[in-house]
Amino acid sequence: MICMNRDELIAKMKVTAAQKPTAVTVPGWGKVWVRSLTVDEVDAQDEDTNDKKDRTRLSRGAARLICDENGKRMFDPENPEDVKLLAAQPWNLVQMVLAASGKQTEEAVAGN
Repeated sequence: MICMNRDELIAKMKVTAAQKPTAVTVPGWGKVWVRSLTVDEVDAQDEDTNDKKDRTRLSRGAARLICDENGKRMFDPENPEDVKLLAAQPWNLVQMVLAASGKQTEEAVAGN
């Protein structure tokens, strides 16, 4: 096992923090760009739903993932109309988006 020092770890973390969006083809939607969530975004969503049962958690999570090719969000997780539209989508299509985001993170980590 190779040990790294703090500076090496920080350099690797900067690479994984700067991930570019990944394209995924979703039936009926076409090419959709997906980004990975940051720890900060996951914490924010957890904080939003901490004291209540949130039936929009997954829809808002998808809103945080779907972006344009430059990483700019296409949906606002705080916009009720955006969240409602995502909530009405077939689960298998939203799963493709969620899976693509997770795969993107795995590939970035494997590349280091």
